[in-house]
Amino acid sequence: MDVTVRNTPLSGKVHIPASKSDAHRALICAALAARPTEIGLALSSEDIDVTARCLTALGAGITRTSDALHVTPIAGVVEDPLLDCGESGSTLRFLLPVAAAVCARSRFTGRGKLPQRPAGQLLYAMCANGCSASSNTLPLALHGRLRAGVYKIPGDVSSQFI
Repeated sequence: MDVTVRNTPLSGKVHIPASKSDAHRALICAALAARPTEIGLALSSEDIDVTARCLTALGAGITRTSDALHVTPIAGVVEDPLLDCGESGSTLRFLLPVAAAVCARSRFTGRGKLPQRPAGQLLYAMCANGCSASSNTLPLALHGRLRAGVYKIPGDVSSQFI
């Protein structure tokens, strides 16, 4: 078999799945931004969809097209929203302080192994700065808003706390 390899420019498209961690953070930042944001996201996951639903429960507007999420920021305070985090630990850990920053009361629930995942250290720091939590495990209710201040959170439990 004879093979000839020619030196020619390569071309084409490669679709790389988005980092779930980056997608969570981008959604949250867009929901807290001053104006609408478009996030390029051709592929999603259940965890990202859960974060989008929770941000919608907090008052953001989120619509999906084939290759993007369009996010309208949280405009008003939703009183006592229920945030169903599904089985997403990232959603729970990221949105506990977000909810406490934007509304005075909120409720969290989840399923699977999520109620067993650690959030106590994060809740402890939040409770030292203006909040109270009904429990360290799901389901739980938060009361009070976060205050500005120093937050001491261990970084060896989960990087999601930071």
